Amino acid sequence: MILIATKIIVGIHILIYFGTSLVVCNNDIPFCRKRFNELRENEKDWRNRYLNGEGQNLATLRCEANKEYNYERMCMYKKICFHINKGLPAEPYLLIKSTSEIHAIDLTTPKTTVATQTTNIATLKTTVATLKTNVATLKTTVATLKTNVAILKTTVPTLKTTFITLKRTVAILKTTVAILKTTVAILKTTVTATLNTTVASLNATVAATLNTTVATLKTTVEILKTTGANLKTTAKTLKTTVATLETTVATLKTTVATIKTTVAILMTTVAATLNTTVAATLNTTVATLNTTVVISGLARGRMEIDTVDNNLYIADSNSISRVNLVDMCVEVILQNLSVDDIAVDWIKRRLYWAEYSKKQISVANLDGKNKIVLMNTTSYPSGIAMDPTWRFFFWTEPIAKLVRGIRLAPKYTVMLANRKFSEPYAITVDCTEKRVYWLENEIQSGVDHIVSSQYNGVDQKTIISGLFNDYLLGVLGDLLYFLNNDPFYVNEINISNGNISRNILVDNNSYYNDLVVVHSYIQPQQRMGEL
Repeated sequence: MILIATKIIVGIHILIYFGTSLVVCNNDIPFCRKRFNELRENEKDWRNRYLNGEGQNLATLRCEANKEYNYERMCMYKKICFHINKGLPAEPYLLIKSTSEIHAIDLTTPKTTVATQTTNIATLKTTVATLKTNVATLKTTVATLKTNVAILKTTVPTLKTTFITLKRTVAILKTTVAILKTTVAILKTTVTATLNTTVASLNATVAATLNTTVATLKTTVEILKTTGANLKTTAKTLKTTVATLETTVATLKTTVATIKTTVAILMTTVAATLNTTVAATLNTTVATLNTTVVISGLARGRMEIDTVDNNLYIADSNSISRVNLVDMCVEVILQNLSVDDIAVDWIKRRLYWAEYSKKQISVANLDGKNKIVLMNTTSYPSGIAMDPTWRFFFWTEPIAKLVRGIRLAPKYTVMLANRKFSEPYAITVDCTEKRVYWLENEIQSGVDHIVSSQYNGVDQKTIISGLFNDYLLGVLGDLLYFLNNDPFYVNEINISNGNISRNILVDNNSYYNDLVVVHSYIQPQQRMGEL
């Protein structure tokens, strides 16, 4: 009984110890801390033994076996220590920070899939353009029909007026015929009476003349009768024509109304179909990119990676935090700051940050200790970047339109570029090629340019121009990453030939603060080549 009671008490103490430790942080548990430190050392050893100078995996059986063994151990320790990481992809990958989350984007996704998605988007755009053309044609047809109806509306009153005029003419002709008939009757009576009275005194010539006159009058009467009949026929024909035109106008009105309804239905259907298709395509595309929410619940700000210890440094409006990407422990290392950008010296183990409002660039140890002001800038600093192998430090000053650099040891300043018509913002470096890249916004046109030069400012060239996010820029070897503004997608461009090799769609509903390329290759431990 004493033994059982002792076991129960010891078990309760262990549970209390582990339980309270779990609440604070996984790394506070001695077992977890020890195992994760072992894994870090094993990972470093694996990289030294099985990765070549370019960070590429040596495809040997032992290499793959050790990699699989480390992976299995990591999975086991995750379960034991309640590890919260949802799974980072294999290097290389992108970390892109929104206002409240950090997403990991797998760069090992086959580019054929992305190319197919790009083709699908291009096909959709072509379909949309065709539908727009069809709608424009229908609108033109409707406008033409409306014009025809307007012309017919003008013609019908004219025909009606003509018809009324003809009616009046027929009436006048009828009256004239009646008058003529009366005149003829009167003439007949008069002539007969006169003839009866004066027949004896008239000779044969007068009689013949009268007969001829009567015959002529009869002929005139017949002509008038025929003319009246023709006018009646013409009036009937005009009535029929007017009735036909009125029917045609009514039919055209009905047709126009039907076409309007059809166009409205078509436009509604096209809009609904396009929205559904584009939404489905975008959702499918995003779903196939292996994006993972690594960390959530963060404030907006900038970030930088330290591949040596797998730590991610995140700066927000008033502090700098450090997140270990192995055990996901978060610790605040500096407070009461207003940080615009940060940079890591992975060799000297130092952290740099720029404070725009104070016109200062400061430095501290990676744990936040020994904080000092490195320099007071002449204008307001925005983006910063560093090459610890050659001890070069670079920063941008948008208001002054300057890109500056400084060699920390031996110490001297380099003026990379004086951008008279553009404001430079984001900046990054390629330590292997000893080139610096920055993103600038042209003031007059609003166009963004990504520009590159050597560390001393020579060999400046524009990589690409467009509408980009001013603060997202990353480089990995011959590939450059930046965020397109509309629609939102991360571009991967080949620096050598200027071709877009990958489009990675991201959420249009989020605002993105920073982008980091994660690969041990981008942070070499020794100098590459010569200056």
